[in-house]
Amino acid sequence: QIYTEPLDGSRPPTVLFQCPGWAQEPSFSPDGSQLAFVQTAAGETQICVYSFKDRKWTTRSRGHQDSSPAWCDNRTLVYARNHSSIIRDSGDREETLVDDSHCSNDTPTVASDGTVAFVSNRSGNPDILSIDPHQDTHQLTDNPAFDQSPRYSKDSRRILFISFRDGQARLYSMGSDGSQALAMAPDFVVSDALWVR
Repeated sequence: QIYTEPLDGSRPPTVLFQCPGWAQEPSFSPDGSQLAFVQTAAGETQICVYSFKDRKWTTRSRGHQDSSPAWCDNRTLVYARNHSSIIRDSGDREETLVDDSHCSNDTPTVASDGTVAFVSNRSGNPDILSIDPHQDTHQLTDNPAFDQSPRYSKDSRRILFISFRDGQARLYSMGSDGSQALAMAPDFVVSDALWVR
């Protein structure tokens, strides 16, 4: 289930809502009025959206193995489909941004200009790539180690990501063009990270 808790820890976690099966990978819309999440039930993994105003959730995608939702704006989501495609979904229309059944394409994140960064193993191991609003693809990392879990900063100038460059899962940051990769917490093994501000 999905839980909420104040950032300052002033109250214990509480269940936001109940839904069948597993609910995971929560993602707030930019205005905080909605929460996208992944629901797994009856053998399907789909994208759902919870409305804080209506206090109910609805299914956004159905009939596929969809995961890793990220918001473009308060209406439009991007997400991974079958771990091979990146989909942009405005609610009434789907657009395939990346589609390659010969490799894995996963965990998209969206910049303020609409550029989508994602993880792909098309080079032989997982690296971070981006596709800009003109549909041009750019390789942001090119390292023999696994790079994964990209997250744009609030101003979209930098990207957090996890890399195994020293043999452990460490947190790194780089410019949105892939430059200036820096180790952020070299003494800690991490599984995920998000920008707070």
